[in-house]
Amino acid sequence: MQRRTVVQGREQRSVQQPTGRILVVLIAKDVTMLIGGVSLLKRKITPPAAEWFGKLATIVFYFAVCIIVFLKAVINYENLLIDDILLSITAVVMLYALYRYAKIYMALIKEDKAKKKEKSKQ
Repeated sequence: MQRRTVVQGREQRSVQQPTGRILVVLIAKDVTMLIGGVSLLKRKITPPAAEWFGKLATIVFYFAVCIIVFLKAVINYENLLIDDILLSITAVVMLYALYRYAKIYMALIKEDKAKKKEKSKQ
């Protein structure tokens, strides 16, 4: 767990920052989807078009990043709790999108296996 020291006046306090773990989840989700897409292409299966849940995940991600950057860069306000809440919401929505895309991926693989089995019978 990453620790970060926050200075408030003369007092220093250590704050646990789970933001790093949340970012690892977001990166792992994208890498998983990339591997799935490459796997489909190797099987000569066209990856599905973007669905509403993937688009929603992207919008939530951009919204969270814009709010965090705006707070820090424009009004010079830093609140780790807000960062963690925004990134946690983003992670949940992205994991939901990953789940839904995984279901589509599995259906495409199953359909491809059935087609290959049907061709081998002929």
